[in-house]
Amino acid sequence: MKIKSRIMTAALIIIGIAASLMGTSAMATDSNQDKFFDSIKAHCGNAFSGKVEDSSNSTAYNGRKFMLHIRDCSDTQIKMPLHIDDNSSRILVLTKSDGRIKLQHDHRHADGSSDALTQYGGYSSADSTTNVQNFPESAESIAITKAHAPTRTYPSVWSIILSSEDITYQVVRPGRTIKTKFKFTDTVAHPPKAWDLSRAKHD
Repeated sequence: MKIKSRIMTAALIIIGIAASLMGTSAMATDSNQDKFFDSIKAHCGNAFSGKVEDSSNSTAYNGRKFMLHIRDCSDTQIKMPLHIDDNSSRILVLTKSDGRIKLQHDHRHADGSSDALTQYGGYSSADSTTNVQNFPESAESIAITKAHAPTRTYPSVWSIILSSEDITYQVVRPGRTIKTKFKFTDTVAHPPKAWDLSRAKHD
């Protein structure tokens, strides 16, 4: 009986240690998400011009102007319109959800209505840090991609990378990597209004 009791005690100790380690890991992940989120939020209200790097042979982005506007910041959500020339259809949306951060791409038409290809994205992965958050494409997002962007390769992994000098938005797909870097010193005084703020909204 004493042996069984000792075995049970040892098992309970091991379970307790494991639970403690899991709790510590979860707390560290939560802390990473919060610090990352707050670091972006600190730039709320500012817009920055950027440059793109495309690993493919595509010339689609050559000579085009990129701008990231960090706006509409709450304790749980940040909206970041990504302007390309006079196209203001893309809004990156970061939302805190169940200890993780969800990235969605809100695509609009000029009248404010939603594009068919919209709300795709994913949740931050466990390997994300206070400076780098990776967002593997979710199953729901892949279904949206298949239905509305059949020529696009998948799955995508989006990343937002922070440093003291810049913020980088990156997407990696099979056969292609697109990276856009925005320096915090390259501010834009009067960013255009993104199309989600258009007067005639249909959603």
